[in-house]
Amino acid sequence: MIVVLYSMLFGVVVVPFALIDEVISAIRDISIVENAPDAKVREGFCEVPAVSQMIADGRAKIID
Repeated sequence: MIVVLYSMLFGVVVVPFALIDEVISAIRDISIVENAPDAKVREGFCEVPAVSQMIADGRAKIID
């Protein structure tokens, strides 16, 4: 048997029923990783320290 899943992230996906639990778990894991940056921004994150350091030491520059 197969299961047809629909998600806004992946669209329509056909999954063998034997793998359905594994696929659902993977989707949850992916969702957590994808949402983590959004949570950081909501908490005030606005600058990547590594990029700031590159600008400070001249390895990168801001061009308008």
